[in-house]
Amino acid sequence: MQGMKRAQENANRRGAERPMAKIKIDKELMKKIKRYAKIAGYSSEEEFIIHTLEKQIARLEDTDSEEEIRKKLQGLGYIS
Repeated sequence: MQGMKRAQENANRRGAERPMAKIKIDKELMKKIKRYAKIAGYSSEEEFIIHTLEKQIARLEDTDSEEEIRKKLQGLGYIS
């Protein structure tokens, strides 16, 4: 739980330090985001989304080649 709090605090600081972009999310997905953000103890849906995206991107950043990135994205179901 301590690690989760630390990650949330880092996401809050990063969000406050840099300009933010807006994205559109369909309503059904947003319902799920709200539910899981609340269950996990995030202070907002935005914080949950940022933390989730940062974790996924970090997994890809550990990869050296574009081919490896494609394979990881396929494995995660993001591309076919």
